[in-house]
Amino acid sequence: MIGAGVVVWMAVVGVTLAGAAVSARAGVVTLEEVRADAGASTLRSPQVTARLRDAEAHFDTARARVRSPLVSPLRALPVIGRQLRSVDHLSDAGGEVAGTASDALEEVRGRLGDGLPSGPDRARLLADVAEVARKADERLGTVDLGPEEGLVGPLAEGRARAVEELAALRGSAERARDATAGMAELLAGNSTQLLLLGNNAEMRAGSGMFLTVGTVTVSDGRLAVGEIVPTFDFQLPESVPIDGDLAARWGWLEPGREWRNLGVSPRFDVTAPLAARMWTEATGRNVDGVLAVDVLALEAVLMATGPVVVEGQTIGADTVVQDLLHDQYVGLDGQDEAAQAERRSRLGGVARVALEALERPELDGALLAEELASAAAGRHLLAWSSEGEIQQGWEAMGVDGAVEADDLMVAVLNRGGNKLDPFLDVVGDITVEPGPDTTAVSVKVTLENTVSADEPPYILGPTPPLQVAPGTYVGLVAATLPGAAGAGRFDGYDSLAVAGADGPTRVVAVPVEVPRGEQRSLTLRFELPPGSGRFDVLPSARVPPIEWQWQERSWADDHAEEVDW
Repeated sequence: MIGAGVVVWMAVVGVTLAGAAVSARAGVVTLEEVRADAGASTLRSPQVTARLRDAEAHFDTARARVRSPLVSPLRALPVIGRQLRSVDHLSDAGGEVAGTASDALEEVRGRLGDGLPSGPDRARLLADVAEVARKADERLGTVDLGPEEGLVGPLAEGRARAVEELAALRGSAERARDATAGMAELLAGNSTQLLLLGNNAEMRAGSGMFLTVGTVTVSDGRLAVGEIVPTFDFQLPESVPIDGDLAARWGWLEPGREWRNLGVSPRFDVTAPLAARMWTEATGRNVDGVLAVDVLALEAVLMATGPVVVEGQTIGADTVVQDLLHDQYVGLDGQDEAAQAERRSRLGGVARVALEALERPELDGALLAEELASAAAGRHLLAWSSEGEIQQGWEAMGVDGAVEADDLMVAVLNRGGNKLDPFLDVVGDITVEPGPDTTAVSVKVTLENTVSADEPPYILGPTPPLQVAPGTYVGLVAATLPGAAGAGRFDGYDSLAVAGADGPTRVVAVPVEVPRGEQRSLTLRFELPPGSGRFDVLPSARVPPIEWQWQERSWADDHAEEVDW
């Protein structure tokens, strides 16, 4: 009779623990799905909070089953008890993580629910959000994942994954805290920011060419956009001193004098302070930081603000790219100085009105955050500050434009004096061949010039004294390579236009010409040490974006993508 009771008890315990495992697994799967889809849009989605609450409920069920009186006697056993305590701790941790995330999201969404306030209230709101993130990080820091030693395989693997996930979540909370605290500091103070407007019809490395410049004054939470003028009007007679890798690699293009060549290196954390010094040299006025936005960043702003009126014409998110990258050049006579002046002010006029629209009291702050985050992921929004806390915020937001030692970027720099970049389709195909002594990497870059002969001369070019057929794309293919890369080269080129260190990375570049209607393919090769197992492919800020391929994966470079092997 006793034996039968034991058998029944063991069967019930087995069912209970199996149910606990199912509930815990359901909670893990739900959390992983939420994390995979996480982004700025999370702020606008009540469904995300509901799913986090579901995950919390799954973990609570698992914990309750493990703590059942029927299971409790097993806790006294040395091996089995340790496993049960681990399941208990991990279930409790999962519920705490899900609850922390849902509580924080609900609080932030509640604060943003009535729209983004203006003036000093906007800075206070961001400071409040930073405090929510700080408390979430603090709460996550108390999560106990339970015993580490003596766990059976699946539990040991689950705990190790929980350690990684918890660290990633804390990192996200810290970045959210630093980002919102930095923005709060910026808006609460009084500062002048240099505004660089990039034109994606004429590209540099990781940004459009900076053809327009102005200032934005920030005071008591409000933005005031100053006069925005062509960088041509601020051409310096002599270069501001530059040194280091920027001078060694790119000094021949005078990025310290020629605003249009500021973006030859993608390292915005280096070129932004240079831009600030150039502005001071040109105007005698200092700035506290630098903001760089391009046409797609303006599109993101207009997604949140709605259409604006510029010189009597309505410009919205659905028309701004076509207007600024193409339509403004139709019918333009390169010899007509008045028309040229009007065209040069077009991008600045749209930027001014769009940025001023950010002061609208009914502005949807969550939508603005979502759209700007998407633009920032593609390097369409870059920022630098001389103030430490604000710079830390830009870094947390990922808009500081720094390039790391394990990054790869392919850029095509326009040198033809035309507006052909929207017509240049670029495809990159990556091959990685690990070996015992080195890992060989090759990137086949295919450029296709799709421009029609019917496009206006201002788009087709060239600008004198360049002697090529109209519509010919003339430029440099520049590759930023991981810092550990060796023997960077392009097949078929005996010499490189640029080669050497560029901060933590290396750069190689070669000239290229692509006639209208034709293709050109280049193969980039470099080697990595055998211990290297990954690199990040950075976005180029091109419009259209580069289409990347690696093994079975393909993606558009409107975001960074990891390649690992």
